[in-house]
Amino acid sequence: MANFHFLNNASYSLAAHLFTSLNNHLGVQAILSQQMPGKIYVDYPASPHSALLQHGQRFYLAGQADNQTFNRAVRSYFENIVIPETREIGAEGFILYFTPDDWQPKLELIMEAQRLIPVRHYYYQREVAPQDWQTRVPAGFSLRWIERTVLEESSLQNLDDLKDELLSEAPSVDFFLAQRFGVCGVLNDSIAGFCTSENDLGERCELGINILEPYQRRGLATALVLCMIDRAHQRGIRQIGWHCHTGNQPSIATAKKSGFQQIAEYPSLFIHANLIRSTHQ
Repeated sequence: MANFHFLNNASYSLAAHLFTSLNNHLGVQAILSQQMPGKIYVDYPASPHSALLQHGQRFYLAGQADNQTFNRAVRSYFENIVIPETREIGAEGFILYFTPDDWQPKLELIMEAQRLIPVRHYYYQREVAPQDWQTRVPAGFSLRWIERTVLEESSLQNLDDLKDELLSEAPSVDFFLAQRFGVCGVLNDSIAGFCTSENDLGERCELGINILEPYQRRGLATALVLCMIDRAHQRGIRQIGWHCHTGNQPSIATAKKSGFQQIAEYPSLFIHANLIRSTHQ
């Protein structure tokens, strides 16, 4: 497609300046630093003005928004490649971030055939310090590091949920075990929840957490997060980020209880892969 070129890894630095305002998105920074696999498309490979970065089912548009040729190519890429692939894997849709803000009205045109749902997010952050997490573990639960021995323990219930979580942010389980770290809460023979590092990059990482429904509201989430902060300190990490939807009250409460401070609020669009926008009002 004209003015829509795949950027090879060695040229990522040429597009990095377009994404400087996304410093709080470590997935973007990890791809630009070639620490994570991803894809970048630009209008002009030698001197990009507009770019689309793909991180799994997350997409980031950056640079010049008023770029009609590039925008038409982006639309074609979504309609002919991304949406069919999203349907093929059985996903409901994908999420699109953008910088600067003047991309939003352009996206209404780029994705005019699809149903778009605006989503707002909070970004929280905290500095890393040792934590006395042991006293916060709820009675009856134990915390176990996510290691190969745990993942191969067939007697544990909910192992598939844990593996799905690892693969949602890492290209493979082996990649996670080599590059990241995590902890799971266990009650009897069942995994009750887990907290993992995401997009680890130098002295920074982000956290993702999931408490399975039967085990929620017992204090497990805070124990897992404090345990991870303590482990991060041992690994030389100095700063941790936390992203969540503005309506996710349990996630917000856990972040605040664990010492995170809100740093930013930012928009995105969720694009349904199986719903077409109605042309009738």
